[in-house]
Amino acid sequence: WQNQNAKLVHLDLACMPCMQKTCPLKHHKCMKDLKPEVILKAIQNLINI
Repeated sequence: WQNQNAKLVHLDLACMPCMQKTCPLKHHKCMKDLKPEVILKAIQNLINI
Protein backbone atom coordinates (compact mmCIF):
# COMPACT_ATOMS: atom_id res chain seq x y z
CA TRP A 1 0.00 0.00 0.00
CA GLN A 2 2.74 2.44 0.88
CA ASN A 3 5.05 1.69 -2.05
CA GLN A 4 5.64 4.79 -4.18
CA ASN A 5 5.88 2.54 -7.24
CA ALA A 6 2.51 0.87 -6.64
CA LYS A 7 -0.29 1.42 -9.11
CA LEU A 8 -3.94 0.67 -8.44
CA VAL A 9 -5.70 -0.35 -11.64
CA HIS A 10 -9.48 -0.27 -11.55
CA LEU A 11 -12.54 0.51 -13.58
CA ASP A 12 -14.56 3.61 -12.83
CA LEU A 13 -17.76 1.90 -11.69
CA ALA A 14 -20.61 3.41 -9.70
CA CYS A 15 -20.67 0.38 -7.40
CA MET A 16 -17.06 0.63 -6.28
CA PRO A 17 -15.55 0.09 -3.85
CA CYS A 18 -17.82 -2.56 -2.40
CA MET A 19 -14.98 -4.65 -0.90
CA GLN A 20 -17.12 -7.80 -0.92
CA LYS A 21 -15.97 -11.33 -1.77
CA THR A 22 -19.10 -11.85 -3.86
CA CYS A 23 -20.72 -9.19 -6.00
CA PRO A 24 -23.87 -7.83 -4.32
CA LEU A 25 -25.14 -6.75 -7.76
CA LYS A 26 -24.41 -10.20 -9.25
CA HIS A 27 -22.43 -8.87 -12.23
CA HIS A 28 -18.83 -8.72 -10.90
CA LYS A 29 -17.91 -6.12 -13.55
CA CYS A 30 -14.95 -4.89 -11.52
CA MET A 31 -13.15 -8.13 -12.38
CA LYS A 32 -14.82 -9.35 -15.56
CA ASP A 33 -14.52 -6.05 -17.44
CA LEU A 34 -10.93 -5.33 -16.39
CA LYS A 35 -9.05 -6.48 -19.47
CA PRO A 36 -5.49 -7.86 -19.46
CA GLU A 37 -4.45 -5.16 -21.92
CA VAL A 38 -5.27 -2.48 -19.35
CA ILE A 39 -3.15 -4.24 -16.73
CA LEU A 40 -0.26 -4.74 -19.15
CA LYS A 41 -0.34 -1.05 -20.13
CA ALA A 42 -0.20 -0.06 -16.46
CA ILE A 43 2.78 -2.38 -15.92
CA GLN A 44 4.57 -0.97 -18.96
CA ASN A 45 3.99 2.58 -17.73
CA LEU A 46 5.22 1.63 -14.27
CA ILE A 47 8.49 0.16 -15.52
CA ASN A 48 8.84 2.74 -18.33
CA ILE A 49 8.97 0.34 -21.26
